[in-house]
Amino acid sequence: MVVKHSPILIIDLFKNMRIFMTSKITEFIQRCAMLAMFSLLLAVPQSAMAAPLKDPNLPYLGDASSAIVSPLQEYWLGRGWLRQFRRQVGTLDDPLVNHYLENLVFQLVPGSGLGNWPIELIVVDNPALNAFAVPGGVLGINSGTLKYAQTEAELAAIVAHELAHMSQRHFARGIEESKRNQTPALAAMLASILLIATVGGDAGFAALAGTQAAIQQQYLRFSRKNEAEADRLGLVTLTNANYDPLAMPMMFERMLRAKRYSGQNPPEFLLTHPLTESRVADTRNRAEQYTKSPSLKRDSLQYHLIRTRIQALAERSPGKLIKYFKAKIEEGISPYPQADKYGLAIAYINTEQFSKAAETLSALLKANPSQVEYIIASSEIALQNQRTAQAVAMLKKQTELQPGHYPLEVQLAKAYRLNSAHKASAKILENISKTRKDDPYVWFELAEARGLAGDTLGVHRARGEFFQLVGNFSQAKKQLKYALRMTQHQFAVSSLIEQRIEEITKIQYSSKDAMKSL
Repeated sequence: MVVKHSPILIIDLFKNMRIFMTSKITEFIQRCAMLAMFSLLLAVPQSAMAAPLKDPNLPYLGDASSAIVSPLQEYWLGRGWLRQFRRQVGTLDDPLVNHYLENLVFQLVPGSGLGNWPIELIVVDNPALNAFAVPGGVLGINSGTLKYAQTEAELAAIVAHELAHMSQRHFARGIEESKRNQTPALAAMLASILLIATVGGDAGFAALAGTQAAIQQQYLRFSRKNEAEADRLGLVTLTNANYDPLAMPMMFERMLRAKRYSGQNPPEFLLTHPLTESRVADTRNRAEQYTKSPSLKRDSLQYHLIRTRIQALAERSPGKLIKYFKAKIEEGISPYPQADKYGLAIAYINTEQFSKAAETLSALLKANPSQVEYIIASSEIALQNQRTAQAVAMLKKQTELQPGHYPLEVQLAKAYRLNSAHKASAKILENISKTRKDDPYVWFELAEARGLAGDTLGVHRARGEFFQLVGNFSQAKKQLKYALRMTQHQFAVSSLIEQRIEEITKIQYSSKDAMKSL
């Protein structure tokens, strides 16, 4: 019997599920202690264990810590944590922001000593300053970090520091140390990041302190040693990527000032990365030893456009943004006044003052017609004014000039959808999903596009991928089984779906296997 569902109902269910998961954040934190939270992260049914998936081409690391926690174990621990994190914490899915930060990370990785280790970036929708590295190559950055980092080099310094934690395998070394000291570091190290990122500095740090009472002073000394090592190697990474290494002490000094004036609410980054005067001084002394070159990269227009975009996305009162950016333009002291004009254009769009937005963007596009941020903003004006065909033509031209550009392609898919070309929209998102197969946002959008195109089987397959990426394995397999019932005599398709159900089952158990073997 074939189960039929209305595409629109499926889309509504999908949206409601996402809203439901977001609404559970506070309830989850209140009812879970730290250790129980990590147990939830790795909890799967106690049926027969599946074999782990193939090693995802991880580099060989011949250090002593590999005997205790292998790179493959770290990979599955990190990916299991990431799935639970996505399920509990709000992420920023803006394609322009994610694309920029991914490119920044990719610039830094080659000089970080990580080799071909697969890095998974997650952008947390949180106004606080925070970044974190999770075992297995998961890198988290709070959207609010860009508010505190005044230049691109300062943001790169924070990222380089976190990459150093990964390259030196501080998680594995922490486990090695904790086993010697009999301390419960494993659950605390991972669950504390989830707590702090979810409920904020005070509540998260209080819960962390309550559960870490047994940690010995020796472990704390080891942690400070890790921080110093990450600073030192982060400077090397910055220099290798041609960024100004002095950006790191400059950023640290700004954070230290924020700590002094914040009273009981220091930046979240400082709760997990304790900062002292001596550490800042040591970082500055080391940075000054590197050969200074006028070609060192310190800042960019691109960074300030993205920084402005995050500010505009976070502001709940667009009217305030108009006044703010007008004042900045009148002051005329910004290093990149184009970013202020771009912010003003976004504020105009958000208040439906489309003619003013178009006028502001026109001057920017005249000066720099290939700047993607301006092009997407201009297409948004056309879409808001029901000129969908114009937006499609504009974006199609740009994707031909810049093939494979993720934000442009997502915007073109949106334009096709609003122009009722649902199959064309779904086709673009299907192509994106091939290169961004671990991005829940892409699968969410693809499910909606397929639903509007009448492809109910495709909706279930896309939903299955979305749910497995947010750690809801039972729902993921349920969706794929719905799809399987609809294949009828399409044996090639049914074979692929059955294979995917088996793969998702293996993914489900791999994190628990990695945890049990510690």
